[in-house]
Amino acid sequence: MNSDSRSNQIDMNIGDQTVQTNSPAQLEKKHSLSHRPTEQKSRCEKYGWFIFYILMEGLIIFLFQLFTSPSIEVNPITADVQNAISQEHVKQYYPAYQDIHVMMLIGFGCLYMYLHRYSWTSMSQNFLILVYTIQISILLNGFFEMVVAGHFEATIKIDIRSLIKSDFAAAAVLISLGGILGKFNFGQCLVLATLEIIFYAPNVALGEGYFFAIDAGGSMYIHTFGCYFGLSLSIAYSWYNEDNVKDHPHNRGGYGSNLFGYIGTAFLWLFWPSFNGALASGNAQHRAIVNTVFSLTGSALAVFFITPLINKGKFKMENLLNATLAGGVAVGASCDVLGKPWTSILIGFIAGTISVLGFEYLSPILQKKMRLYDTAGIHNLHGLPGVFGSIVGIILAAQASADELGPSLVSIFPGIAAGRTPFQQAQFQASALASSILFAVVGGMITGLILRTECCFYGPIEQENLFTDLIYFEELEDSETLIENMPIDDTMQKDQQHETFEMKKINNDNPDTERDLIHINENLGHSRHNSKPKPLVNKHGRVESASVLTNKLTGFFNTFDIRSPHINHNQIYSIRESPEHEEITPAKDIFSK
Repeated sequence: MNSDSRSNQIDMNIGDQTVQTNSPAQLEKKHSLSHRPTEQKSRCEKYGWFIFYILMEGLIIFLFQLFTSPSIEVNPITADVQNAISQEHVKQYYPAYQDIHVMMLIGFGCLYMYLHRYSWTSMSQNFLILVYTIQISILLNGFFEMVVAGHFEATIKIDIRSLIKSDFAAAAVLISLGGILGKFNFGQCLVLATLEIIFYAPNVALGEGYFFAIDAGGSMYIHTFGCYFGLSLSIAYSWYNEDNVKDHPHNRGGYGSNLFGYIGTAFLWLFWPSFNGALASGNAQHRAIVNTVFSLTGSALAVFFITPLINKGKFKMENLLNATLAGGVAVGASCDVLGKPWTSILIGFIAGTISVLGFEYLSPILQKKMRLYDTAGIHNLHGLPGVFGSIVGIILAAQASADELGPSLVSIFPGIAAGRTPFQQAQFQASALASSILFAVVGGMITGLILRTECCFYGPIEQENLFTDLIYFEELEDSETLIENMPIDDTMQKDQQHETFEMKKINNDNPDTERDLIHINENLGHSRHNSKPKPLVNKHGRVESASVLTNKLTGFFNTFDIRSPHINHNQIYSIRESPEHEEITPAKDIFSK
């Protein structure tokens, strides 16, 4: 790299990695951090998704009126006759249903809030997809179950088990959302949910009703399918996009947003046994819960062991937020089969290790070779552990015997109960895995190509509007909580075409040591009438003005009286400018409280 091009690059420290990125002026020009995106949205992006939702909701209500009815346990006409069965089903299924609902709303919702400028939007899109998918999946699940079974009834029967299956469908769509998080608007999310369920429902009906492949926790039907649908969608949607969203300045987590992400991880980790054992019954449900707990502990321990081993003794938040859950994903296909706890611990530990190694080594390769940017790391949390768990399920099916499972053999494997041999059952398990991947890849590619186009219901988000809440929430339009809209000192409004910012690193151990000066010379092009702050690169690669940086830190730490571990408190600087010169002094006093 020649000297001219080198001067336009800055080393940015993000977490424990050092990457090269564009200079402040280039970032300012490319991403327009201080613009008002709400004023630039097209009518299609503003109102199209709302029109689409109203039309779809009207259609769903109409179809519910024609083709659905309560099951005999729910129907008030037969309530007295079926009262005992109804109460038993509520006691058996409703606690697990509550837990799964918490996972979908709080678990996924908070986990996807880790993007520091996209928390409100990710939470809202998660909520919207959940409620919308619950409705549409009831119809499509019931229809394709009838198709595979070969007989049609007058209506689709709805009970609490149908609601659990609809939450499973929503989980698949929410997993896919993680792969394109920050890149889709609300209209695209609704189209995504609609098209994905069209592919999800027949795959599940085929696997359960024809292959008779067991998958109590959804390793194949939910996690593998949802992951590869989302990744295929991402590839098809952005393959020809020249802009690399990985380097977008808003595409990262923050200290506070990662704490919200941990809340989501905690809820998912706590309630995952209910997810895996929700539709099982008897001792199979008991085994599913016990094995899931042990597998989750195995994956969590793997993260705390493997991460510092390959990362110079340090942890990474992406591993703690995601890979700790890999055990629940992997054990899903076999949680009701395993009879010895050590096997579930081993499965969880291997799944956690695979997930950590995927984040560390595989994801960068996929980004470079296939231009596949997986925003939330769904490939390492759901895809790889899901495939691994499915393979474990295939092996266990091939080895299934009455000596190991006793009378539970025929209740766990309906295919074996129908006369299959264990090896034949294993072949059908493998067919269900292949079917899930095939439906996911084909469906994801088709959906991505459809969403690349712009229609009256949605339009692609502009590059500068990615990963930001500003284009969706009115409360943030004039907010002073975001850096680009915070008050700027009058001294920062001088009309200068060329500015030199000097950031001095003070060595407190030896004040007489020579101070290192970092010079950033850029033509910032600010006029006297431009209210946009002049950019300054801080120690973590953030493009901020000096006064904004100090104002933000002062307000934050005075309010919460805590110190951020991301900040070296001896290397924070305030900059005071005068017409004659620039004076740079340590800003230690902002932490006086």
